[in-house]
Amino acid sequence: MFVKIYNFIIKILVIIMPFSSLRKKIRNRLLLRNNKILVHKKDGKVISVKKYKGLKIEFKGQNSTVNIFEPCVFKNSSFVIGSENLVEIQASKYDICNLRIPVVMSFGSNLIIGKDFSCFGVDICMHAEPKNSVTIGDDCMFSSGISIWPSDGHTIYDINSGKILNEGKEIIINDHVWLGIHSKVLKGSVIPKNSVVGANSIFTSSSSRGGGTEYMQACLHG
Repeated sequence: MFVKIYNFIIKILVIIMPFSSLRKKIRNRLLLRNNKILVHKKDGKVISVKKYKGLKIEFKGQNSTVNIFEPCVFKNSSFVIGSENLVEIQASKYDICNLRIPVVMSFGSNLIIGKDFSCFGVDICMHAEPKNSVTIGDDCMFSSGISIWPSDGHTIYDINSGKILNEGKEIIINDHVWLGIHSKVLKGSVIPKNSVVGANSIFTSSSSRGGGTEYMQACLHG
């Protein structure tokens, strides 16, 4: 309760400040606390950094951590991080291009990406309902125009009880999955390992069927 009151008072002070530059400094100092970008080096050392090449990280809340395991090469990627969020990206020998969390992550949400991930254009939308979760396995390749939504992006309440009617559901994309151009993965989806999701597809549920291993090995990453 104290934290909520404290944050409310700070927000009021920030609003009434006369100069935008001063407002920004106070907001960053008092509201955006205990956020970390941790880089895990190949020799096992872990260092804290303010930024990472090719990846713009904007913190909009508190107590969030971004873990990056090297080697990891980002190009034109950006994350908007909220409160109590965890983002973890394992080492990859491939480029990660245009990977975005375009809207601030909701409270308690997590994004975990496995080893040797590559992509050419992916939006992971983790806003609205709290505690969204997306897990992507090892050796996955995503094309461009990909959208991943563990929630509906807007909350619907029962008018009588106030209960949330459309809670988010975890998305799990297992190892060695190829997402084709403009494909969409919606909440509750579980994509089995060695699968191909074709271009312009919408994946909306769980599937127990996997793709052919030999076919995937021939296609993924050449």
